[in-house]
Amino acid sequence: MKPHVAVLRVLGALSIRSRDNWRGTFIVGLIVPLCFLVSMGLGMRALTDGPVFGSGVDYATFVAPALLASAAVQFAVSEAAEPVMAGFKWQRTYEAFIATPITSSQLMLGQLLWIGLRVLVTSVLFLIAIALVGLVHSLATILIAPLAAVCSLAAAAPVLAFAATVRDGSAFTLLSRLLIVPMSLTSGVFFPVAALPASAQAFAWCLPLSHVVELCRGISLGGLTPGRTLLHVACLLAWTAVGGMFARHYFHARLFV
Repeated sequence: MKPHVAVLRVLGALSIRSRDNWRGTFIVGLIVPLCFLVSMGLGMRALTDGPVFGSGVDYATFVAPALLASAAVQFAVSEAAEPVMAGFKWQRTYEAFIATPITSSQLMLGQLLWIGLRVLVTSVLFLIAIALVGLVHSLATILIAPLAAVCSLAAAAPVLAFAATVRDGSAFTLLSRLLIVPMSLTSGVFFPVAALPASAQAFAWCLPLSHVVELCRGISLGGLTPGRTLLHVACLLAWTAVGGMFARHYFHARLFV
């Protein structure tokens, strides 16, 4: 079987298994962003006067693309965590895949692409919510949904590798408390990373969400220079490549060793 055909078969099988969940995904994917935007964006707008953080836009406009980026990364992480462990431990879905000509590497790549597809759907719904509250001010903003979906794989890949090693769901609680929550609060979603102390800035720039936020906000609001764009893309590619390499190794080890 050709590698790309095998990956597509994994993608198709995972989509069929999840077909009953799409309705909930659409409903939650639209309502939750609306609540976020109304509370964090429009609510804070009433407490601020005019442009914020030297961006030239009000707070709601400033935070909207970053909220989409943050939601995309968090959703990617959640999809790469317990559902993947369940595929190994409880549902044993991955054992069924390996009983076919599909290899562990193709299975891992198909799972990663499936996560990206799921994130794309939720990101598009988030973008619709942004449009509904009147926070889309340029046509370029429509690009942030697919961009966030692709960039979120930089966070999903290492978590995918981690999920292939754990045998107890409590490990994901620890991951959330020690990494995901701090990442969400320090990655420039609600205020610029530059407003943080130097040590916190260093921590933020080491994590993928800061780069996704900067790209989405830069495309939506403008002001993104080629040099900074290349830097953000390079960091995200590094996270994806290294995470994918470890995920490939641990998928094989979990299934065959």
